[in-house]
Amino acid sequence: MKAKSNYRYKLMEWSPWLAGVSVILGGNWAAAVIREQAPDWITKHTWTGTWLDAFYLVFFMVAVAWLYQSKNKFFRPRSRHLRDNRSPPKREYLILFLSDLKTTLVKHIDGVPDGLTLTNNLDEDLKNCVKYKTEHHHYWPWEMTLRAIHHHAAMGGFKGVALICSPQSITQAHWFKKIADRYPLLKDKISLLKKENDGMSLVSYDGTEVSSIHDWHFEQFDDLSLAVTGLLLHYNRQGIADRKMTIDFTGGQKVTSVVAASATFNRDVRVQYVQTSEPWHVLGYDIMLGSSDSLGI
Repeated sequence: MKAKSNYRYKLMEWSPWLAGVSVILGGNWAAAVIREQAPDWITKHTWTGTWLDAFYLVFFMVAVAWLYQSKNKFFRPRSRHLRDNRSPPKREYLILFLSDLKTTLVKHIDGVPDGLTLTNNLDEDLKNCVKYKTEHHHYWPWEMTLRAIHHHAAMGGFKGVALICSPQSITQAHWFKKIADRYPLLKDKISLLKKENDGMSLVSYDGTEVSSIHDWHFEQFDDLSLAVTGLLLHYNRQGIADRKMTIDFTGGQKVTSVVAASATFNRDVRVQYVQTSEPWHVLGYDIMLGSSDSLGI
């Protein structure tokens, strides 16, 4: 199929909104005509209006039909401008879901699986993770978490990471904090979003063990939505613009991915995903809600 021209593409993207505006405009015109002509219709059953009055009524009815036909064209999630997913821009704040470690399957020491050696160099340790997987045939979930952070932490001005934890991973968060503090780029830049009785709180995490009462359930959409949207609002109130934040949905479960993506619709907050196999690229998505016909094909 041939690609649509940019002009046609933009027109199709905006067509549902143009239909809505036309209904509003035509509704005002039609209301004025009905108000003036209704007495004659009721008492005399005659039409005393002009051709322009008739045009206003027809315009309104056509606009309503257009809007009705466009009802399924609103709010189709897609990447902004239909760009291919690519490496996301490096940003100051990263929000991520911390997966739990299956410690019953593999022995872990402070969160590090037996057989994996970590240093104080994040680049080298990511290479060590690849070697560990090859030799031990075991997937360490926090490798992808470190890759997600590494993408942004290498930039100057990186401010930190906010962890959202499940009932299982929140009791392991102190291990992750200890691992992160190995690296100068991440030391003292880990925060924890804790659920509280009266809402939530983002605390600068000192690495102490945290009770599971402060967790967020990774299979409860509303619970996660409250966490993510509340955290974005917290940052905004601190004067931190959307364009400075990214949400990583590599960790967690399928529901976390849906919540992460939906929380960024039509915002400058980006979402990203780290490939769990070679070449382990970080893929970024700038998601918006637009016309279902604006497919660019």
